[in-house]
Amino acid sequence: MDEHDRAAYLAARAHADGSRPRRRIYAVILAPDPLYCGLCGEWIDKTLPHTDLMSASVDHITAIIDGGLPLDPDNLQPAHLGCNLAKEAERRALRAAGVEPVREGGQMTVERPWRRGETVPIISDEP
Repeated sequence: MDEHDRAAYLAARAHADGSRPRRRIYAVILAPDPLYCGLCGEWIDKTLPHTDLMSASVDHITAIIDGGLPLDPDNLQPAHLGCNLAKEAERRALRAAGVEPVREGGQMTVERPWRRGETVPIISDEP
């Protein structure tokens, strides 16, 4: 079964039992305890409100616009909301400027201003 067939199967199965596929799959991704950010590696506090930049969110490792499958569990990872927003903001800015992301050792880096300007490695979308 290839990636697209697998994602279609998971989405169909999620619909069959009456649940919304995105919520069901995201719940599985965010279930482990303790939960660590796939972007910065730090612990995620699942008790924080969803508006907090250090709260849990789900990151698409390969952006949907770049061909990533939205409901493929292999393309999803837990992330801090702030890390996820910063990663996407940098991708959009680079895409708008027509510039390829700067990668150090196969990883893209992004600034996290809410964490006193630390630079965080972002997992590469490339194999």
